[in-house]
Amino acid sequence: LKNRIFLSPEVLDVSSVTVKNSKINSPYSDYKVSYLGEDKIVYSSSKETKSFLSTKSIWNNQAYTNLYESSINGDTFTGEVSKLKGSINRFYNESSAVFTKDGKTMYFTRNNHLANKVKTDSLENVLLKIYKARYNGKRWVDIEELPFNSNQYSCAHPALSPDEDYLYFSSDMPGTKGESDLYRVSISDNTYGTPENLGAQINTLGRDTFPFITSENVLIFSSDYRKGQGGLDLYYIDLNSPNKRVYTFSAPINSTSDDFGLVYKVSEGKGFISSNRKEDNVGSDDIYELSGLSIPKLEDLTVMIKSKKGNGVIGNTSVTLSNENNNVLGTIVAINNEVSLKDLDPSKTYRLEVNNEGY
Repeated sequence: LKNRIFLSPEVLDVSSVTVKNSKINSPYSDYKVSYLGEDKIVYSSSKETKSFLSTKSIWNNQAYTNLYESSINGDTFTGEVSKLKGSINRFYNESSAVFTKDGKTMYFTRNNHLANKVKTDSLENVLLKIYKARYNGKRWVDIEELPFNSNQYSCAHPALSPDEDYLYFSSDMPGTKGESDLYRVSISDNTYGTPENLGAQINTLGRDTFPFITSENVLIFSSDYRKGQGGLDLYYIDLNSPNKRVYTFSAPINSTSDDFGLVYKVSEGKGFISSNRKEDNVGSDDIYELSGLSIPKLEDLTVMIKSKKGNGVIGNTSVTLSNENNNVLGTIVAINNEVSLKDLDPSKTYRLEVNNEGY
């Protein structure tokens, strides 16, 4: 590591990003937005808590969450909010939906239930399962649970890769290192492969959950174990990058409270996050609209140092890297006439200075 300069800090500065509480929120729990086509979103809510007929959870005395949809224009809600129609919103909590690009298939999270009762494991933990549904042009039908679910562990919060050939999710299945890990499973012709753990580079000993994959194959997720600002914080990793380093966001995306469920459209720089932060909060979990987000695609570069004659340089060679404002980003000594520059932003200009007392 001695001959490497890491240019990008572990925290991406997003201080210029605008985050505002959405008008769609109720006085109860509203969270985890997903895109349905270009002009609709679906989210989870316990907004029916005020209804006398709603079934309440014994844990928070709020109504079990249902899936709702609303029309949007960019990040602005334009239509009435309504429940998704069909064979869903029937059993306890239903949340964290994700949709295929054609809008015909939905994956979502639901409490594991048997004989109209919530199913728990041997330790009385409430279990979650991932289900699949088909849209017939009017409503969601043909509900089926995915084959890697179990009555002994939870699977939740599905997300699709850009090509829809992988389903990412959170689980505490055997092989999990923390409270919950992130996994992915291949999808091919409506068949599913064996779930694979995303590994120690991503997963921690805590909760790693709520994955989302951008159109550029950047995995965004939440974790409560890394050194963040507090509670669940949002992190990201470029799955196309060979370095596979994990970064986090500064405020206002992350706060001292739980921040999760970030989704956004790369082309617009607009999206949504969920948070129980105290600022402007109207419920326990609220949906926040964000704009101005851009995640840079960073590159690594190896610099080889030679003399004019093409030979290697003799003696100690120091290399200083500065930004376009001549602020020093780092100074290192070359090893075997090479230095590695990590996390270069190709859209920026850098200045490289090489010094050796013999030259």
